[in-house]
Amino acid sequence: MADSKKTDLFMHPLRIRIMTEFAGQERTVQQIAQALPDVPQATLYRHIKKLVNGGILEVTRETVVNGAVERTLRVLPDANRLTGEDVRGATADDHLRYFSLYTATLIDTFSDYIHRADLDHVFEDGLSYKRTAVHLSAEERAQFEAELNAVISRMLACQPAPHRQRYTLASVVIPTAKEQS
Repeated sequence: MADSKKTDLFMHPLRIRIMTEFAGQERTVQQIAQALPDVPQATLYRHIKKLVNGGILEVTRETVVNGAVERTLRVLPDANRLTGEDVRGATADDHLRYFSLYTATLIDTFSDYIHRADLDHVFEDGLSYKRTAVHLSAEERAQFEAELNAVISRMLACQPAPHRQRYTLASVVIPTAKEQS
């Protein structure tokens, strides 16, 4: 089993939801609470504290509002990505558990949308799900990843605004396993 505190921090359904709410932006705890109304406040605070103590989130400022301290948080640079070192030693079952949790969060997001959507207009809303196979060398795959990350970084820089709608973007790259000789 992988022995990574960062992996343990990431691989929790609620903490995945919390991290998703930042989307490259700073957020107050109140904003996170408003985005996750089904989460009890004490539970939310406990998980945010774990992310701060684990070096994933940092407090960027504290403001006194009505006598209480309001904390503004952000994800530390590159703290929201698991590296090869983070998952080194993970078993096949660990990876399957991580991927299952990842897909479960996508299913939850999709379910929330599709049950509220006008089903005659889902594709006009921007709903898209596709699967395709590509054939790339290691260098081409690395270039693709760099270009995709650059595009995503530009999109993360777009601040929420009345004329903007929130979209969830997910990316999965699965190599075909090499046959054993």
